[in-house]
Amino acid sequence: MKNLLKSLLVLSLLTFTACSEDSNPTSSEPTLTGTWKLTAITIHTGSGDLNLLPEAIGYSMTVVLNEDGTYQATYTDADGQYTETGTWTEADGKLTITVDGVPETVEYTLSGNKLTFSTTMDIEGFGTQNVTLEFTKQ
Repeated sequence: MKNLLKSLLVLSLLTFTACSEDSNPTSSEPTLTGTWKLTAITIHTGSGDLNLLPEAIGYSMTVVLNEDGTYQATYTDADGQYTETGTWTEADGKLTITVDGVPETVEYTLSGNKLTFSTTMDIEGFGTQNVTLEFTKQ
């Protein structure tokens, strides 16, 4: 479970983008800066989708994306609470997150206050699976 949580953390950090200053500050375009909470996990298995609420499996994750390109992620599982920091940038609809000097890039979808991305990860008890993570802006 701890590997799943660490993977979710890294992946979630990979899903955020920096926004440049807008010459029209009244724009209603969604922004990725702010606080995001993991609200849904979907595991895509060979026999169908498994939809999970993070709290139902004893997990929580909150990510704060700062305008200066830094982030802080806090996640909690059965082993306790963990915090990770790093940097993030966005270009051409892809987000790059750098954790401990290692950059990771992922494509994302932002719709209103929902941020989603899909990736592959090794999940204890399921093996390597395609997953979709959904975050809600707080």
